Amino acid sequence: MIAGGILLLLLAIWFGPRSLTGRNSESEVSRSSRFGMRGQEEVPAAATRTRSKRRVSELVANKTHEVSDLKDFYHPAIQLEDASLEEALNRLLQTYREICEETGETILPLRWEVNGDPKAIPQLALKGRFLHSCKLLAMHARMTCEVREGVLVFSKIEEGPHRTRTWTVPPTFSTYLAELAGQDIAAKNADPFTGEAVPEALTDLPLVGRLFRPGKADLSEMLARLGVLLEGETVTINQSNNHLEVNGSEGTIAVIDPLVQMSMEDTPIQIRYELTHEVDGELQSLPKIFALPGQNATIEIGKEYSGMQRGEIVNAFAGVRVSLEAELYGFGERTSILYERTDPPSDAEVARYQKSGKLEDLALDGGGLKSRVTKTLQDRRENLPLEVWPEAESPGEKVYLKTQRIDATGEATDGP
Repeated sequence: MIAGGILLLLLAIWFGPRSLTGRNSESEVSRSSRFGMRGQEEVPAAATRTRSKRRVSELVANKTHEVSDLKDFYHPAIQLEDASLEEALNRLLQTYREICEETGETILPLRWEVNGDPKAIPQLALKGRFLHSCKLLAMHARMTCEVREGVLVFSKIEEGPHRTRTWTVPPTFSTYLAELAGQDIAAKNADPFTGEAVPEALTDLPLVGRLFRPGKADLSEMLARLGVLLEGETVTINQSNNHLEVNGSEGTIAVIDPLVQMSMEDTPIQIRYELTHEVDGELQSLPKIFALPGQNATIEIGKEYSGMQRGEIVNAFAGVRVSLEAELYGFGERTSILYERTDPPSDAEVARYQKSGKLEDLALDGGGLKSRVTKTLQDRRENLPLEVWPEAESPGEKVYLKTQRIDATGEATDGP
């Protein structure tokens, strides 16, 4: 009897844990992918679980950034339509690798793992912070997303019973949702830092952006369109104290939690441009200018002349004219720049023009360029100007550009 009891005990120890931690039960689906420098390698879920420590702890020599720094890593728009979560992750991580290669960043061996059966993503435009895009993918797939030692872990959520929960949201929460839902918010003006309405006379200032304040019905519609609010669930927002109240399942509350957090982290960033040009050894700094990412900024220093040319009245500009537009890109910015410089006419040329009214008498001459430059994390750390127009392309002339991110308080943000 004693020997039989010992045998049963040994069998229980041998078989018990296997029945509790089976590799793939019928009620749970788990998939994972490995991403390296040369592309994607599919790894069975069971294999990744048994080798997880070795898989995650890959060493990267001379890392330029950490996984935690990805909260400040920006990517351009990625359009998704009828995509699975895995397809969306493939595209997002491929974009991450391409930006790193372009900007000289060390590519981290990021992985993703999906536990459960995610919903398909019918239509979504991802743009902005890398980690926010991961969380938005999870939201649309009706899952949660966590970062664990370089692994993006997506897990299914349990809907559970209904209950009511209240969050305090930023004043721009409705605007944030409207942008995510793809609604047109260009009809209303507001300060992006405070969310307060701005008089029409001030809307040309660089600090002024757009704000859309939807009502209760619009808010419910937007959350439903985003796949957050399910049928029978309700949402209200109190504009006086910015309290968001949701009555919904545990699953909906689990999805709204990171959504509220992302809206709080989605603080406006401006870009300060400093342009310097050198002509025939003389260095001149142009006025500084501020603009939001994606907003066109212009500088003009000079004089405009009107006159006859080929039988028509036309305008001509003498001086320096610059058009700038930057997007947040990786840990830096990617700036499109149009630079034009026209030598001012001499006194004798102006006298002839005033007498004849012909622009040809001004003998306006100069040059210009249209280029796009990318600022990297190293450029940001060193705070050095980028050479936009090297002297080799135009003897005796150089153009330099410095950009800096400015937060809502007016302070420079240096990033990771």
